[in-house]
Amino acid sequence: MLALTFFTGCTGLQGDWEGGMKCGDEAWPAQFVIQENEFDETTFEGGVVGALPCSRDGDDAFACNFMMNGIIYQSHPSGAQSLDIDMDSCKADGGSEGSIGFACEDPENAKWDGAKEISFIHQTTGGLACTVTLERQ
Repeated sequence: MLALTFFTGCTGLQGDWEGGMKCGDEAWPAQFVIQENEFDETTFEGGVVGALPCSRDGDDAFACNFMMNGIIYQSHPSGAQSLDIDMDSCKADGGSEGSIGFACEDPENAKWDGAKEISFIHQTTGGLACTVTLERQ
């Protein structure tokens, strides 16, 4: 009975996910939380640490976190599948220096292995395709 309970608890996307985003030769750590909201939608909120260069009034550049949230649509309740991810918002978060929102494209080629890994491609405004890979924690 214990094994059945454990297996049932891992059939959905909900939970904490960690991994990274790789763009060309550069890589940054990423953390996401996926949960079900009050409308039974699978939502996510996450960030990639230090992935965006920011500056304030032309001052020296500093690293901002790339923060995003949105909704994930599954084609099946469980198992390996392609995912449809709709971004609600993105922002560059500079901590005490402030933050600014910006438009971002929905990720492409989003996949879930049905258990421990999610991956998707995020197209940057500069046309660079970045791969985000996350593992269930």
